[in-house]
Amino acid sequence: MTQKKKIGMGLLVLVLILLCALGAGYLRYRRSPAYALTMAAEAVEKHDWGTFQKYVDTQRVLGRFYQDAVQDTLGRSDFTPAMQQVGQQMAAAMKPHVLDRLEYLVRSYVEQGQVNPETVPKEEGSLVNPVPYRMLGGLAVLTGKARTTVEGNRASVTASVHDDRLNKDFPIVIAMEKDEAGIWRAVAWENAAQVMAEWRQEEAAALAALNAPIEERLSALWETESLSGQAEPADALGLTQQLRFRLSGKVRSGKPVREIDGTVTCRTPDGAAVTAAFSQQGAGLAGETVTWEMARELSPFVQSDAAVARASASSLIWDVKITRVVFTDGESVALYTQLPEKK
Repeated sequence: MTQKKKIGMGLLVLVLILLCALGAGYLRYRRSPAYALTMAAEAVEKHDWGTFQKYVDTQRVLGRFYQDAVQDTLGRSDFTPAMQQVGQQMAAAMKPHVLDRLEYLVRSYVEQGQVNPETVPKEEGSLVNPVPYRMLGGLAVLTGKARTTVEGNRASVTASVHDDRLNKDFPIVIAMEKDEAGIWRAVAWENAAQVMAEWRQEEAAALAALNAPIEERLSALWETESLSGQAEPADALGLTQQLRFRLSGKVRSGKPVREIDGTVTCRTPDGAAVTAAFSQQGAGLAGETVTWEMARELSPFVQSDAAVARASASSLIWDVKITRVVFTDGESVALYTQLPEKK
């Protein structure tokens, strides 16, 4: 064999070794948690529910998410300890039904790329929480390098998902398990509660910054003349309480106003607060005094309500916030209730 043939043979053997190594590496990758997560992300992009289910155990993921969401909601609530226990029992009883609805909503998102709130019954509207669906959609655009830790048939994948509206990356930790066929499947969103808490904080800060100049303009359109109220019995036997108050004020505008909305907040000296919304429609409100007389039920199972019910009328601190003004010419000034989608 000539020297040239020897070199050619050596190169061929080297190429074959590299191809075998690459092939073996690819086969290992196809049986890795990272590959399963990539396939789930592609399934979301392609609206392929069958493939998504192959790599995501939706019932287990949603079961863990529901548990975390209930704990998070009750933990942030103002319920009394007794009412929190009732809430836990109600959540447990509702779990099978809610999980079915959640799976339906997730399937709708995967297959259609969105969740249409109009298809959700009003009593289940709270299930259309933007956080999990944004995280789900974000799987298709994972940012940063995913870090994988494997221990036997269990793995933990840490990556980050970008929220365009907040222009921020959120770290997500996905627990995965390998089934008997050697396929890795996502079984839990480990840090859902932490991500939702961080998301809420970021959104609240972004909303506050967005609304700051609007609040100044709305505040300039209103002048409070008087505001007072007190807690009183809501029934003849005094078994229930309500907060009754009276608000008077003027619209300070050079042009007539058709509608005005706002909120009244009542606080005790120790910080407990209750809020009631008000709205007024009229044909050309401008410069005239408008008066609202309203009552808001105070629940004994909500700690802030109970604190206001116990407080003396003279100790209560009142505040008015205008949230929307609509002029008769069609112009409107209103606070954002959620961040606008980026186009």
